[in-house]
Amino acid sequence: MNRVGTESGALEDVSVSAADAGGGLPRRCMLLRLAAALQAATAAALGLPVVRFLLAPLRSRVAASEWQRLTASADVPLGATIALKYRIPEAEGYRQSAADTGTVWVARRPGRLDAFSAVCTHLGCNVAWEPARNVFACPCHGGLFSAAGQVVGGPPPRPLTQLEIKEEGGAIWVRSKGNRV
Repeated sequence: MNRVGTESGALEDVSVSAADAGGGLPRRCMLLRLAAALQAATAAALGLPVVRFLLAPLRSRVAASEWQRLTASADVPLGATIALKYRIPEAEGYRQSAADTGTVWVARRPGRLDAFSAVCTHLGCNVAWEPARNVFACPCHGGLFSAAGQVVGGPPPRPLTQLEIKEEGGAIWVRSKGNRV
């Protein structure tokens, strides 16, 4: 409320809005909006790097698959099935490593070379080759897999994971998939 004089000299109370007075926003309102804008800018400047850091594993990719030399070709004769170790590239959150090793079963049959993960598809136990029965057997729950990796008995829901394998330069190579198989 402002007091203004009239022609007769009497004072009269008149309500004047800030917009009518030509001043735009009142000073207090303008300062509150400015403070809120500065707080939002500060929160964004500090929060954006934190959000990017926390979401980085979702955008990162597991280490690219790579060919790894397992052994010399002569070490796996025709009809043999042998277990060999290989490195497993892993991404655990923000850290990538290849310190862990896995076991792969390499089988040479007439006209073909196969590589199977040694991890049972039921609960992740390691399977063993039983040459007398010509099967991969899981000692934990009695899972059985054929020489071709197919389920022939027990609780496993799917065949053994088959890995890419090649023979080159007198050696046997397997391609890791960047995860535990």
